[in-house]
Amino acid sequence: MLNISNDKYQKLLSIHQEKRLNIVNLDDLSFIEWEAIISSFRKLATEYNYANCSQQLIITEQLLTEQFRQELLNENPVLRLIEAIFCQATHSKYHLMHIKKMGLKQFSYTDQCIGFAAISLALGLPLAADKSTGQVVWDIMDRKEKKASYQTFSEGKGEADYHTDTAFYEKPVRNFALHCIKPAECGGGVNRFCNAAALRQKLIRDPEHAWIVKTLTGIPATFRVPSSFTHHKENECIDAFIFGDDVPVRFRLDSIHKGHELKYGRQNNELLKAIDALMHIVDNPDNMLKMRLEEDAAVFINNYEVLHYRDDFMDPSRHLMRIWIK
Repeated sequence: MLNISNDKYQKLLSIHQEKRLNIVNLDDLSFIEWEAIISSFRKLATEYNYANCSQQLIITEQLLTEQFRQELLNENPVLRLIEAIFCQATHSKYHLMHIKKMGLKQFSYTDQCIGFAAISLALGLPLAADKSTGQVVWDIMDRKEKKASYQTFSEGKGEADYHTDTAFYEKPVRNFALHCIKPAECGGGVNRFCNAAALRQKLIRDPEHAWIVKTLTGIPATFRVPSSFTHHKENECIDAFIFGDDVPVRFRLDSIHKGHELKYGRQNNELLKAIDALMHIVDNPDNMLKMRLEEDAAVFINNYEVLHYRDDFMDPSRHLMRIWIK
């Protein structure tokens, strides 16, 4: 149970469990003095020799150090209260933290990036999404003009199958956040979430399905890294278990398909059979929660335990931001 003494935040908070997901809801953060936070962020960036603070590219992993984080939170006590909520939620094994209204809608794109980065710092330090620039705020939008040998889900409008963010890294990020700038007017782009760590524990006790867990803990998968997230634009792969020890769940099917094809020239049929059986169970309505992020909403996700999915969409103007948090 979260124990936040400030009355204002007690009224904001609601907590519930749905489909094995422990969910913290924060209704409306528009009372936050975002102008002060954005100004503080810009000032610190200047002091850290990121002088051109009007540019989005200042928001890099190199800038957002632990020292920067502490100074920003110290200058803005409201972020300390958000940090307390995030910290207690993390320690209490919550899976989703849903902010229904951030209060950033009226700001410029760059200032929304700064506000989103600032509140993410209340949870932890970011990991660069763009390896060439170090940029931590990644735009999830249709990139028809971009050509790459292996694009990631966030660069297109198609269905994004259940996956772990950064599944193709040696150590995936523990959390990540999404902020909706503009939802798809067609009604698509809806997310689904499944507590796959809890499902793993349920399946291993089920004589009918225990073989799935035994297979996914016994046969390593080969993950290919999408071109956008490699350091040298080379064909990079890693080997890891879908159900592991340090990382309870790590999954991304397209990356596994491409990794096995690249490394072995073929797929592992035993592994694919177990994956197919798991995905059938994951997408059962009893095991997954649907959530459509509205404009100005955000959600923070436990990436070690929760698999997420996105419907396809037709509206090319759909635009979300994402930040990975170590």
